[in-house]
Amino acid sequence: MVVAIALGLAACGGGGGSSTSPAPVAVATATATPAQAATTSFVAASTAVTALAANAGSSFGSTVLAASTDGTFIIQSPETPSESSVAGFAIPEYTVSGTETAGLSTSSVQRPANTAALRRLDGRPIVRLGLDVRTAADYTRTLLRSHPLRLAADGGRLAQSVRSPQTLTAGATNTFHIDQFAITGASTTCATPHAGFTCYIDKPSTLMAVSNFAYVWADNAILNDPSGLSQASFTATAQLFDTDYAIETTVFGPAFIANSPTPSFQQCNSSGALLSTAQSAPAPDLTNADPHINIVVTNALEAGGEGGYFSLANLVNQGELECASPGNVEATNGLKMIVVGSDTYNTGTSTVEDPMFWQNYDMPRSIAHEFQHYLHAINRYFGPTFNGLNGVIDDAFIDEGCAMLAEDLVQPGNAQSENSAQLGFDYLYQAGNYSLTSFSGFDVNPLSTATNPPYIFVHNTAGNYGQAYLFMRYIFDRFGTAGIVRLFADRTPTPAAGANVGPVVAAGGESFAQLYADFATALKASGISTDPRYQFNATVALRGEHFYHQPGQGGAANLYATFNGPRSPEDLTSSTPGTAARIKFTVGSSASALMLQGATLFFNAAPNATGATVRATVSGAPALSPQAILVQGAYTDNGSCAALQPSSVCNPTLTP
Repeated sequence: MVVAIALGLAACGGGGGSSTSPAPVAVATATATPAQAATTSFVAASTAVTALAANAGSSFGSTVLAASTDGTFIIQSPETPSESSVAGFAIPEYTVSGTETAGLSTSSVQRPANTAALRRLDGRPIVRLGLDVRTAADYTRTLLRSHPLRLAADGGRLAQSVRSPQTLTAGATNTFHIDQFAITGASTTCATPHAGFTCYIDKPSTLMAVSNFAYVWADNAILNDPSGLSQASFTATAQLFDTDYAIETTVFGPAFIANSPTPSFQQCNSSGALLSTAQSAPAPDLTNADPHINIVVTNALEAGGEGGYFSLANLVNQGELECASPGNVEATNGLKMIVVGSDTYNTGTSTVEDPMFWQNYDMPRSIAHEFQHYLHAINRYFGPTFNGLNGVIDDAFIDEGCAMLAEDLVQPGNAQSENSAQLGFDYLYQAGNYSLTSFSGFDVNPLSTATNPPYIFVHNTAGNYGQAYLFMRYIFDRFGTAGIVRLFADRTPTPAAGANVGPVVAAGGESFAQLYADFATALKASGISTDPRYQFNATVALRGEHFYHQPGQGGAANLYATFNGPRSPEDLTSSTPGTAARIKFTVGSSASALMLQGATLFFNAAPNATGATVRATVSGAPALSPQAILVQGAYTDNGSCAALQPSSVCNPTLTP
């Protein structure tokens, strides 16, 4: 495993807004992996980037130079746990113990004793941007990873199972099954149970707009609201989708399979018994015979916490699903479709209806995001499977990371979208709380109504989306569209245990551990170091002041946020770490913190007039696994803040 020390000295600049970051040039150069050390890794800092080898003792050390205004000592677990499907799950934790001493040591690492002494600073309450995550967990995606579908006889080409596509016109009607899932996986009660199915609700809908590639349907309950979305909103949705379609299919692959008719998987009844060819129902048409994607706009998502979703279940029929999980399946619509929430928002203090925000900000990010999920299913799973290749259902951190990236790619110049920036903030604000590949973390209980809600292990949080986004944005900025193409072309099968990182390894051409280390380095070094491996696009908010739009604000961009990169870790031994102080390194003190499996800790390492030496040891983790990175330069995470303006919590120096 690789340990990199990236040194951006004060002379190279530090802090400031994202505009200081140079626009990266996509390069496919992989970082070389150094030889492993025996017990410890210590390298005195001297150049912009210094690599430390992983070691059996999981002990690391380096120096904060006297010329540096600050430093960040990054400790990382590059393990690749998969997302747990067990209720009440927990993520394994390791202990990181370290010290900072005055002066520049040149000796090998001394293994510091484990200590409970915590240097806690900055007791600022946790700040959240309060924006709904715009997608839901895909139950069927998780199901089919462990219960794969199998092609029917004759390669799945059943003559009688060909569904004739229809070309529809505005005014058509249909009733859609809309999933009712809690996005975080926290327990909820189904308000409309249907025996043999996961939770859903039926929503009669009307086709409001047709474009080259979109059918835009509106839940009839929306149409009965005179102050809600208008015909102009639905027309704008169809027109924008055509624009997005051209962009996203260039990066993520075609929207339809080439096989005609669409092959069928084996089909079963609700008891799991195989159906004969004569009993098999038509398979949904996934070709371009009707080149329209159904976009269903509904108010049925408001209670679940999500603003939209794509379900792989809609691309197969009920019998095909019953073979995977008889008697407990999603109610499929059997259509090429995505679902988008309506214009009603919970701001945390009230519920507001904001058609203008929906049309200008919410709908654009939602259709880009959900359409990527659709393309991911077509090009990673269905297309390869129908052509005798290994169809892959990716882990959430890859699929959701690509979907978040899609929100940026449809912006002019691939600029960062407002939603991506806000979710990125949620990750950066408490970066140590999230495990990348498991798409899980230690975060507030989404069902708690307490003023300071307790933390639990939970899936699909805003911080998970922000982390997956920044990771995939980094891959795109460093390796370009070619890197995403390599990711989609990879056929690494899902491993028996752990997440499948083969696609991102293929994208970057280096080991996952090295790629993860380079990514963490870039989060602190972009705009500080000049090394092209550690740069994000100049529009990606990592530091500086920014303003964003929120619903119910009359169109004003008055959500203020100060970014200061990934912040020092929280005390994960506390049930309410968001109200406790951060854990940092200071000269003459020791520090100890818990690190989640697959997570990264970013410790502030204080500057010193004569320089300083930092050391850390990870206990409990597998040997030759933990990594460490030191980035030198400005570190001001005490100032990280976000709030609607005017506010006494944050005091911006900029105006919208």
